[in-house]
Amino acid sequence: DLFKGNGLYDISLRNTVNHGYFKGIPGAPLCACIEQMPAVERADCRRVSAGQVKYTFSHDAATGEISGSTAVDVQYEDCPDDLAATFKALHPDRADAIDEHLVGDCDRDLFDYLNEEKFLVPGRSKTKYLDIAEDDGWTFVAGEGIRFLPPKIDDEDADAEFRDLIGAGCKNDDGTER
Repeated sequence: DLFKGNGLYDISLRNTVNHGYFKGIPGAPLCACIEQMPAVERADCRRVSAGQVKYTFSHDAATGEISGSTAVDVQYEDCPDDLAATFKALHPDRADAIDEHLVGDCDRDLFDYLNEEKFLVPGRSKTKYLDIAEDDGWTFVAGEGIRFLPPKIDDEDADAEFRDLIGAGCKNDDGTER
């Protein structure tokens, strides 16, 4: 318990910066209790261990000042299991408390959500767009809101390209991490 702050520093600042993660995830605080975080499939676990704490005190007889300092060697390491397994091992009486936050495999739910809510839905709204014809003397250049006219794209090609991007994860074309 004495080194919880060191663990928080390691996870929230040092470990993220060392891996190139500089910005937060939308809707998720950089640092918070698990109850304030969005549900995810899994989370890694880190441990903090420390050697013997060394206390040093000194007294300056001329000024009467007393000073003290502490020193300790702190090590950080990955847990052998993920956060859910580690929590359940440490707290068997509350093992199910973490399940609503670390939900395990959600491939099917994610697939359904992306297909129903986020992927390209072919078609055009009958009420959102007002047709502007060039033979009426107008040339449509660009617009927004009800005047937004998406570019002509092949729905199947766009859907396949987007699914390929999602399937590739966060990797560049050459396979390196972004």
